[in-house]
Order: sequence, then structure tokens, then C-alpha cells
Amino acid sequence: MQFTILADKLPEHSIDQFIHEFRVVHARETKAMAQSLGIVSEYVQGILLPFAGQKEIDNLPIHGPGVPLKSFAQLTWPALEVLQGSFTTQGYKSSAGKHIFAVPRKIFLTERLEPPVENFRKRNAVRVVVILLPTESSEGNFRTYWDKHADLCRSTCSNYQRNQVLNIGTDKVAKIFIDTAFPASAVVGEGGFEEFVFQSNAEAQAFFTQYGEELRLSYDGFTSDASFCVGFDTVVHYDDGDKGYQQIITGIAVSLLLRIKVYLGI
Repeated sequence: MQFTILADKLPEHSIDQFIHEFRVVHARETKAMAQSLGIVSEYVQGILLPFAGQKEIDNLPIHGPGVPLKSFAQLTWPALEVLQGSFTTQGYKSSAGKHIFAVPRKIFLTERLEPPVENFRKRNAVRVVVILLPTESSEGNFRTYWDKHADLCRSTCSNYQRNQVLNIGTDKVAKIFIDTAFPASAVVGEGGFEEFVFQSNAEAQAFFTQYGEELRLSYDGFTSDASFCVGFDTVVHYDDGDKGYQQIITGIAVSLLLRIKVYLGI
């Protein structure tokens, strides 16, 4: 499953301070955790394009976010229970749990509906994230509408994937995030999001110049006005290719222990 956070900087931090805390300090802490425990299989970051020294993408198919955002962070976990259990460990509480450097605006707990996209390890790679929330009329058949829309996306973009929100309820969300830096109120409880990943800003711009209007018409058929679209750069700090046998074996053992910890409520 994927744990994804769209966040803003702290009001007292400059953008340069935020980028340092996010891309250097937090990245270092999270990568160290992934390497030592073996329970995170992928960790990807993004900075809002203008603050990453890149051009904004024109002709995006949905309007921008209604809240200030500066970053995208996504961690892939073996299961929701492993994520939940990790928040209760002393290691989390003494490191990432104490490093407050951002304001989470939107949090997603999701499962992927497509094979993972290729996360290009290139300096100017671009990730366009489209947050999709259903209308009242499409809510009951949102997945059906989304599947039809995804046929269009897959036919035009080779590096596209969907992430569907897990249906876990507000009570469980509150339990997962108690005593963490992540407010349960920021967790999105319906819909999901899409990712379009490109090797360069120019490639992203060419795609949306050609297909932006067609995608816009498709989204209009099943998404609400609360949906939005935003572009980030993309940096891969850790993925399965970085794992050795020790991390794999450790990850299996730690995942099992964290699941037991959650199931037993200890």
C-alpha cells in the first residue's frame, strides 16, 4: 500500500529551509529507516515545480489545489498494519516523529490499481498528480467511471498509474494516526489519485498540450470540483533495487512483528 502526503511548509520557514529539511534531513532519516528495517520498498519525493527550478505545466486538465502545497512524498509499505505499527515504535518517535518541518494538507492511504510507474532517476523528471474525488451522482459507480477513463490515460501515457483510497473508516484512521505528526482530519476518505510521470518538463508539457483538453472532458464526467491537479519534480530516494538480502529478510521479520503488535493492540 502507499502512504502519500501532500504538504505545505511551516509558516516560519523560508522555501529554502523547507526544501533542505524535506529533501536532505527528512530524506536521510527515512532512507536510513528503510535500509535498517527493510519495511519500506519505495520512497519518492516531489517539490512543486516552480520551487524546484522548473516551469509550471500549462494546459493541465483540472484546476490547481485550493490549499497551499509545496511537496509530495510517497512511501510504499507491505501493508497498512505495518505502517500503523511503525508509528508506535521508539525509532519513529525518536526520529521522524520529532522532525516537524511541514504542514500536511492531504494524506492518502491507497492501493495501486496498475503496475508501478517507472520513477525516472533524472534531475528534471516530472510527476503530475491528479486528485480525483467523486460527484454525488458518480460516487456509487466511481470505480466503473474511473476504469473507463483509465483506458484513455493508458492509451496516451505509457507511465501512468492509479491509486485508490482504502475504505477503512474514520475511526480506524484516527487510531492509526494518534500521537503522530499527521492529523487524521487531513486523510482523504474517498476517490483516489493518478500519477503521470515524465522524463522531462518538456515531455510533460508536450503531453498535456496534446491531450489536456481530452482528459479534461473525461474528468468532467465523474469528478467533483474538489478534485485538483498539481505538478512536482520527482526524486527517488529508495526503491526495491536498493535492497539487499539482509534488508529483505529483516523486512519480512519486522513486518510480521508489527502486524502482530497491531493485532494484539500492544
